[in-house]
Amino acid sequence: MRANFLKWASLGIMLVQNAATPIIFRLAMTESNKEDRFNGVVAVTTQEILKLLMSMVLLFGEEQFSIISWIEKILNEVVQKPKDTLRLAVPAILYFIQNIALQKAGANL
Repeated sequence: MRANFLKWASLGIMLVQNAATPIIFRLAMTESNKEDRFNGVVAVTTQEILKLLMSMVLLFGEEQFSIISWIEKILNEVVQKPKDTLRLAVPAILYFIQNIALQKAGANL
């Protein structure tokens, strides 16, 4: 039951984030002076860093807040499985590039 709830909650959060991000970025880019606008690449990079940090905090909680268990989990799942890490890195990098392209497109509307 809990796993099913977490799955749907995660999907809902991702849906809201992916729907709101281009709208908010477009408003921020078109409603401000050219001098006051932020760099889209920096905004997307900051967004991805925040998601990484939140993921690390959630993983830390899954490991019952044990630093040693948390580090072992990261080493076992990321460092010791380079093929799996690469398989996940390719779509992540493409998603990052897509977000940057969306920000550039929103700025030019």
